Amino acid sequence: MAKKSILNSQELDDFEKELQSLGIINTLTEESIQHNHSENKQPLSSAEERAWMLHQQDPLAASGPFAAALKLIGNINLTQLSTALTHLYQGDSNLNVVYALDNNGELSKTHNTTYTTQIDIIPINSDDEAINFLLQKQSIAIDLATQPAIKFWLLSKSDNEVVLAILGHHILLDDSAWKPIFTAINCYYQKKDIPLEMRTISTAANNVSTTKQYWADKYPQGFTHTTLPAHFYVTQTHNATVHNIATKPITQQTVKAHRYYTDITTSKIETLSITAQASAFQTLLTLFGLYLNQLFEKTAVDLLIPVISANEITNLNQIESSSNVIPVTITNSEQSVVSAITELRNNLLNGIAHNLSIEQIFSATKTPRHSLPNILVTQIDDASNHLKLDDIEVTTLAVPPIASDYDITLAIQFEIDGHSRLELTTGDTISSTIGAFLLEQFVAFIEKIQIDDNIAITPLFSRGSMLANNDPTPHRASLLSKTMDVNRQFIANAILGEFKNVLNNQEIDINDDFFELGGHSLLATRVIGKLKTLHQIDITISDFFSAPSAYALADFAQYSEHSLTTEVIPYLDEEIIAPLSLVQKSYMATFDNGRNSMFNIPFTLKFSEQVNENAFHQAFTDVITRHHALRTLLIQDQHETVLQRVIAASSLNNYQWFFSSATQGASSATELLAQEANYSFDLFNELPLRVRFVHDEQGQHYLCLLIYHSIFDEWSTSVLFNDLFYAYSQYVAGKKPTWETAATQFHQYALAQNQSDTTAQHLQYWLHYLGKVEQAAPLFYQQNKANEQSVAGDSITFSFTHSVSTGLNKIAKINKSSLFHVIYAAISLAVYYLSSSKKLLVGTSTYGRDDPRYQDTVGLFTNVILNQVKFSETLTVNELISQVKNDIHASLPYSDVPFVNVEQAVAAQPLATSTDNLCEVYIQFHQQNILNTAIALENDHNVDFELLEPERNIAKFGLHFEAYENPQSTDEAIKVILTYRKCNYSSEQAELIRNVTETVFHSLAQNTEKFDLRLMDVRKALTCLCL
Repeated sequence: MAKKSILNSQELDDFEKELQSLGIINTLTEESIQHNHSENKQPLSSAEERAWMLHQQDPLAASGPFAAALKLIGNINLTQLSTALTHLYQGDSNLNVVYALDNNGELSKTHNTTYTTQIDIIPINSDDEAINFLLQKQSIAIDLATQPAIKFWLLSKSDNEVVLAILGHHILLDDSAWKPIFTAINCYYQKKDIPLEMRTISTAANNVSTTKQYWADKYPQGFTHTTLPAHFYVTQTHNATVHNIATKPITQQTVKAHRYYTDITTSKIETLSITAQASAFQTLLTLFGLYLNQLFEKTAVDLLIPVISANEITNLNQIESSSNVIPVTITNSEQSVVSAITELRNNLLNGIAHNLSIEQIFSATKTPRHSLPNILVTQIDDASNHLKLDDIEVTTLAVPPIASDYDITLAIQFEIDGHSRLELTTGDTISSTIGAFLLEQFVAFIEKIQIDDNIAITPLFSRGSMLANNDPTPHRASLLSKTMDVNRQFIANAILGEFKNVLNNQEIDINDDFFELGGHSLLATRVIGKLKTLHQIDITISDFFSAPSAYALADFAQYSEHSLTTEVIPYLDEEIIAPLSLVQKSYMATFDNGRNSMFNIPFTLKFSEQVNENAFHQAFTDVITRHHALRTLLIQDQHETVLQRVIAASSLNNYQWFFSSATQGASSATELLAQEANYSFDLFNELPLRVRFVHDEQGQHYLCLLIYHSIFDEWSTSVLFNDLFYAYSQYVAGKKPTWETAATQFHQYALAQNQSDTTAQHLQYWLHYLGKVEQAAPLFYQQNKANEQSVAGDSITFSFTHSVSTGLNKIAKINKSSLFHVIYAAISLAVYYLSSSKKLLVGTSTYGRDDPRYQDTVGLFTNVILNQVKFSETLTVNELISQVKNDIHASLPYSDVPFVNVEQAVAAQPLATSTDNLCEVYIQFHQQNILNTAIALENDHNVDFELLEPERNIAKFGLHFEAYENPQSTDEAIKVILTYRKCNYSSEQAELIRNVTETVFHSLAQNTEKFDLRLMDVRKALTCLCL
């Protein structure tokens, strides 16, 4: 938002009378330089010429373009509003002026009356999309020679909610422009005449030499750049960051500024202002200067203050930028706060009375360029106060900054309800840690200020008041030496906030163990992602297990200098062509274009009551529209390269993907569900999902959702069903779903991955770690027995009680690992006892979501990684678990290399078929599933359902162990499903594997106190099995 004058209308009247009584001649306006070479040319102010010069140096600097957004809610006539905005550019309105060099090389400002204005109306799904749209527009330089300095868009979120998006340039606009612009919009929209009036103060031109002499005499030593403490600046390594106004990174635009805000009550400010006979702005300006002096242990600080013309602009043809900044010095001496405010008021008013361009002031005071003040304090106007449309509520939508011209900027916005909004912005050289700290402590400073005019300013910061440990040490501690302790507290609080959000528990304490409160590795990954994107805090999963409380985890946090951001694509109903991801490419032959049903992912929900199939159809349509992967087909280019093709949402009806129960006919539910699970897709011509409703003979209602693995993984399950159940509940209630945020799309991930050059480097890790690997033989392998390989499989299920789960979780905590690591080690140990090898090659899944931008994206991110588990009889169980944990964590940064590529690179001999694997054993761990719950409707009614286990008649690996955690269950706290290839294992052998695995689990759970429990000790428990 543009900068505003520090004086309101009433203060301006009082100021004029005071100047007249003192005999001071005021020139609040800048000297205008006339360039009247033709009738169409307009006079230029020095502010405009300065802005032009800065625009040539950097067209994207904060001194140039700015973005603003107003949210309109109510009965909005978009056509009428669009027409009203178009009228703003007509005739002699200064909104149509352009700036260009004429034939003589001089800057010329002219009306471009031929400019064709079109107000685009763009559909969006969320406020984030609106902000992202504006930031993307702001990242493109404005051509001031051909384009107006302000442009509008209407971003339509729904029939009654629209965002008025504004992109402006400071060459034409400061805060004085909002009133005439929005007054004109009001009138054009309501088809009323625009009032023509102009309020001015009669001024006489200052004698420039006399005015320069004022500054030279007042500030003979010039002005000073405020040197900040070294750890305030960006360095290569940071500790952390804290919340800022851009809480959701939503654009690829490089962010060169961080903004923080808070609201304060103005009662104390008003009292101080009345006592000092100053304005509220002058009071806060003084307090901020005094605060900085104490914070940086200085006696004086120089600040810059924006000032604009005294003319109250009321018409569009009067709009121009007259903005200037003048310096003011705030000193700390033995005076009271009230005396300090009065002194500042007098100096500021005299400075305004001797207003010169800032360049002339620095020249008069002989201020060196390297000493220019780097802190600005300004008053801002809430533009929404001026837009008053009938039956429409108007509020400001905060747009985060992308740049700042100053190291520190404090913006003050006075509101009508006795509150003020303080916004503190730090520039690109300042650590984002510092802004929130500065603002929080400034508010604390204000709260401690004494109003009594007889009380001198005393040191207001002490160790006890600053730090969380409440150390009662009476001496004054240096603030600067304590900043890092405060930062650590911010980090811990940020981590705690994400703990509460992810676990949906607001009662969590800073010292509580995340895993003891229901957290697991999937949720820990989510926390890590949120900390990365929202707070720029880096934490690894291994750190998480080493320090599972917010307070302890703060010690491991590292600050990420550049926040991870990605473009959120506004909803556009059009087709998109993109490359496949690396994993998709590697599996393309095995997928067989969708015909290989091994990669079908079926979900069958058995409802406790009848559901509304029409509402589900609408909900599925919304979810498929929202998540591009669900409407992605395959396509070949002219080189026969397979690409992914996102079809337009409007063409969904051209594909058959939804089958209501009315299509069931005479077929039984059992028959149809089996057919769906084994369906063969044609991904070149079919959507990669099918939805079918059926009834069984008892009238029970079922939903079968079949999704192909090429665009879906386990993580996507919760994303999809959360959105689906929410949309269903809304349609059942007669509402249309509205999404708070737009989803980042899978094809964006694929594009970025294809542009990356790290895959070859990461493959070297696997070659070094695994070396050349022989294909693992099945357990009980007989050398001379001919086995015909087949993926046909069978499965057995076994469970463990809550007491076993408790024991294994205790072992996990002792080893600072996860339950998954313990289960992985236990299953590997069971296989070791049944084999003759000291090494076991094990495959396991990795989420592939370390990039937190894609944690709410539906797509295929999952990959398989290989780890070598090494055994010896003298190895302890705890050492085995640590080996498993460390090896998995060490390999995660390299898990982007597709499993197939790794197999091909490390295989001692090429695999015979695409269904062969280097590893015989594959271990998966599934945390609590959203599909073990109910659909919550708005009338407090829940639709219960049961997720039916799919038939496991295909085995992707020789032995596929899937462990499920269900802490709420007493008898099945941990459930293991073992799927095996029937060509390699008989049912009796599968039972033996089950028995050994069960024995190992029980043995570990019963010996949690034996820290030196060796593998040979566990083996003794197997003697009863007669191995």
